[in-house]
Amino acid sequence: FPPEFPALHWHGDTFSIPEGGAHLASSTACENQAFSYDEERIVALQFHLEETEKSLSLLADYGSGELIPDTWVQSAEQILAPDAPFSACSEMLFDLLDRMTAKTEPEPLA
Repeated sequence: FPPEFPALHWHGDTFSIPEGGAHLASSTACENQAFSYDEERIVALQFHLEETEKSLSLLADYGSGELIPDTWVQSAEQILAPDAPFSACSEMLFDLLDRMTAKTEPEPLA
Protein backbone atom coordinates (compact mmCIF):
# COMPACT_ATOMS: atom_id res chain seq x y z
CA PHE A 1 0.00 0.00 0.00
CA PRO A 2 1.10 3.56 -0.44
CA PRO A 3 2.05 5.41 2.77
CA GLU A 4 -1.33 7.21 2.72
CA PHE A 5 -4.55 6.50 0.86
CA PRO A 6 -8.27 7.01 1.41
CA ALA A 7 -10.21 3.87 2.24
CA LEU A 8 -13.76 3.18 3.29
CA HIS A 9 -14.38 2.50 6.96
CA TRP A 10 -17.71 1.23 8.19
CA HIS A 11 -17.26 0.05 11.72
CA GLY A 12 -17.58 0.98 15.32
CA ASP A 13 -15.28 -1.69 16.67
CA THR A 14 -11.58 -2.27 16.60
CA PHE A 15 -9.20 -5.10 17.48
CA SER A 16 -5.92 -5.84 19.17
CA ILE A 17 -3.14 -7.33 17.12
CA PRO A 18 -2.54 -10.94 18.18
CA GLU A 19 0.80 -12.06 19.54
CA GLY A 20 3.06 -12.74 16.58
CA GLY A 21 1.13 -10.37 14.32
CA ALA A 22 2.86 -7.51 12.50
CA HIS A 23 1.21 -4.08 12.62
CA LEU A 24 0.82 -2.77 9.05
CA ALA A 25 -1.39 0.31 9.08
CA SER A 26 -2.98 2.92 11.31
CA SER A 27 -4.96 6.12 10.98
CA THR A 28 -5.85 9.05 13.16
CA ALA A 29 -9.26 7.47 13.74
CA CYS A 30 -8.08 3.93 14.44
CA GLU A 31 -4.66 2.73 15.58
CA ASN A 32 -5.00 -0.83 14.28
CA GLN A 33 -6.08 -0.68 10.65
CA ALA A 34 -4.21 -3.73 9.37
CA PHE A 35 -1.90 -6.51 10.42
CA SER A 36 -0.32 -9.60 8.95
CA TYR A 37 0.24 -12.94 10.59
CA ASP A 38 1.99 -16.21 9.82
CA GLU A 39 4.73 -14.76 7.62
CA GLU A 40 2.21 -12.55 5.79
CA ARG A 41 0.04 -15.49 4.73
CA ILE A 42 -2.82 -13.92 6.71
CA VAL A 43 -3.72 -10.25 6.35
CA ALA A 44 -6.45 -8.56 8.39
CA LEU A 45 -7.86 -5.20 7.33
CA GLN A 46 -10.08 -2.90 9.38
CA PHE A 47 -10.83 -0.81 6.28
CA HIS A 48 -12.64 -1.90 3.12
CA LEU A 49 -11.02 -2.28 -0.28
CA GLU A 50 -13.69 -4.50 -1.83
CA GLU A 51 -16.40 -1.96 -2.45
CA THR A 52 -17.96 -1.32 -5.82
CA GLU A 53 -20.37 1.41 -6.84
CA LYS A 54 -23.23 -1.06 -6.39
CA SER A 55 -22.07 -2.41 -3.02
CA LEU A 56 -21.54 1.14 -1.71
CA SER A 57 -25.02 2.10 -2.84
CA LEU A 58 -26.54 -0.93 -1.11
CA LEU A 59 -24.53 -0.28 2.03
CA ALA A 60 -25.62 3.35 2.14
CA ASP A 61 -29.28 2.33 1.58
CA TYR A 62 -29.44 -0.49 4.10
CA GLY A 63 -27.05 1.00 6.64
CA SER A 64 -28.24 4.59 6.49
CA GLY A 65 -29.26 4.45 10.16
CA GLU A 66 -25.58 4.03 11.07
CA LEU A 67 -24.52 7.22 9.27
CA ILE A 68 -24.87 9.49 12.28
CA PRO A 69 -22.89 12.73 11.78
CA ASP A 70 -19.61 12.54 13.67
CA THR A 71 -15.94 13.35 13.17
CA TRP A 72 -15.17 10.17 11.22
CA VAL A 73 -18.60 9.46 9.66
CA GLN A 74 -19.34 10.54 6.12
CA SER A 75 -22.81 11.04 4.74
CA ALA A 76 -24.23 8.71 2.09
CA GLU A 77 -23.86 11.57 -0.39
CA GLN A 78 -20.14 11.87 0.36
CA ILE A 79 -19.60 8.11 0.13
CA LEU A 80 -21.47 7.90 -3.19
CA ALA A 81 -20.09 11.10 -4.75
CA PRO A 82 -18.65 10.65 -8.25
CA ASP A 83 -15.30 11.96 -7.02
CA ALA A 84 -15.20 9.69 -3.95
CA PRO A 85 -11.70 8.22 -3.71
CA PHE A 86 -12.74 4.62 -3.20
CA SER A 87 -12.48 3.42 -6.81
CA ALA A 88 -8.69 3.05 -6.50
CA CYS A 89 -9.16 0.75 -3.52
CA SER A 90 -10.21 -2.23 -5.62
CA GLU A 91 -6.91 -1.99 -7.51
CA MET A 92 -5.06 -2.15 -4.18
CA LEU A 93 -7.17 -5.15 -3.15
CA PHE A 94 -6.34 -7.09 -6.31
CA ASP A 95 -2.66 -6.17 -5.99
CA LEU A 96 -2.67 -7.43 -2.39
CA LEU A 97 -4.40 -10.68 -3.39
CA ASP A 98 -2.02 -11.20 -6.33
CA ARG A 99 0.98 -10.73 -4.04
CA MET A 100 -0.44 -13.08 -1.41
CA THR A 101 -1.22 -15.72 -4.03
CA ALA A 102 2.28 -15.46 -5.47
CA LYS A 103 3.74 -16.02 -1.99
CA THR A 104 1.59 -19.02 -1.16
CA GLU A 105 1.44 -21.04 -4.36
CA PRO A 106 2.17 -24.66 -3.50
CA GLU A 107 5.31 -26.32 -4.73
CA PRO A 108 4.71 -28.67 -7.68
CA LEU A 109 4.47 -32.34 -6.79
CA ALA A 110 7.42 -34.47 -7.87
